Amino acid sequence: MTESRHQEPRGESTSIDLKLDFDPSSPKAWLDLIKDVVAISNAGGGIIRFGENEINSPGLDRRVVDALDSSDITSKVESAVSPGRVILAHTVSPIGEDRFIVDIVIEPSLEKPLIITRTGNYQSDNRKSKTVYAPGDIFVRHGTSNRKISYDDMEI
Repeated sequence: MTESRHQEPRGESTSIDLKLDFDPSSPKAWLDLIKDVVAISNAGGGIIRFGENEINSPGLDRRVVDALDSSDITSKVESAVSPGRVILAHTVSPIGEDRFIVDIVIEPSLEKPLIITRTGNYQSDNRKSKTVYAPGDIFVRHGTSNRKISYDDMEI
């Protein structure tokens, strides 16, 4: 973990994803983060910034910051993809009393593309099983959203 000074808020783009908050106790949040890391890596790399959006930067508390360790995220992502090599780093920027911004820096996939190899399910509030990703899924970033690859995304 690297501590750095917080930069001014930026908008989202193909290489920047902003997340106002993160719930480390939520299976859905972790599955979405895995999908986001895969999409950004497949799209050439970038940053997921936690603790701000386009409008404000309230930051995260220390409990959430501790959960967003790049080595833990790397292990979770690598267990869900093939080839299983993902390169991540993170920085933590203090922005006030016990509040922080976390940047997860995602390197481009060295062995394109990263392909999902296991099902990512969670139980919704109404006890139904929801699927975030399934074996064979390939995610890429389009503008400010992450979605499954299409024919037009493939370089032939």
